[in-house]
Amino acid sequence: MKLQARMDRIDRRLGNATPHPLTLFLLETRPGLPVGERVVWDGLGREIVFDPADGPPRLPPGGPHKLLIEMDPDWI
Repeated sequence: MKLQARMDRIDRRLGNATPHPLTLFLLETRPGLPVGERVVWDGLGREIVFDPADGPPRLPPGGPHKLLIEMDPDWI
């Protein structure tokens, strides 16, 4: 059995239960930037805007994730 066939077999067995790591952009809310979450980079990243008074945001399941604090995903 070739390596790719074995990897495909393992992937089918696991049911792709483990999501891929995401790049998370954590931004504090400010005027014109409401609290919420949006998908960026065609699903490879998420922008999470949070209110610091409410505490840190909840991260999506899976991981490990790459965290970028106060970076604009549209700039990169």
